[in-house]
Amino acid sequence: MVKLPLRSIPASRRRAGARGAAVFVVVLVITMLTTIGLFAARSASISTLTSGHSRQMTQTHYMSEYAMLSALSELSTERREGYIKLMTRDDFRDDCATLVSEGVSNRTCYMFSYDALEGVLGMPIVNPTTPLLHGSLGPGAIEPDFVIEMTDLGPSERPVQGMDLTTTGAAKLSYMEVTVTALGQVRPIPTNGNPALVDQVSAASASTEASRAHLIVGPLPPL
Repeated sequence: MVKLPLRSIPASRRRAGARGAAVFVVVLVITMLTTIGLFAARSASISTLTSGHSRQMTQTHYMSEYAMLSALSELSTERREGYIKLMTRDDFRDDCATLVSEGVSNRTCYMFSYDALEGVLGMPIVNPTTPLLHGSLGPGAIEPDFVIEMTDLGPSERPVQGMDLTTTGAAKLSYMEVTVTALGQVRPIPTNGNPALVDQVSAASASTEASRAHLIVGPLPPL
């Protein structure tokens, strides 16, 4: 039997191997911590972005609802007869984007704008000067807008509850049916002087909600 002599690894080589392993572990830990930090930062950013989108969606919903209620309020005044007559004028018939006009000869349309209803109310719809108080959209650089379209004018096919149809000499009143479409929007306020860039940013960041109702408007004098 031949015995081979055992060779021991020098201490310097053992220390070099230990240092290499330690460097690998340190680099691995730093990489893991960096990844965790980036993931946490990204998660916080996504959470903030989602919260902002949710807030803008809620604001848009209430803006659309505000538009519809504004139209209902205006059609409940004595000015309703004038609005009904304006729907049949030639210079308003093609203004409504939601009106299907192809093949329709008796188009009817009238559109309420944000500025017009704000003028009727005599007060700002949204408070633009104090962004941290009620009635504003908050500190963000955003602005509201809405459009209300009245289309499909026609006589009401059913009597309104409480209307006298039998008594001799009863007042001759009529009621008309209209379709009201409210389009509410919340969009960023342009801060760049380039109109093309402003339009692109607003279109990409704006949120829009539509609501529709079929209304009976009256009482009106016989039309």
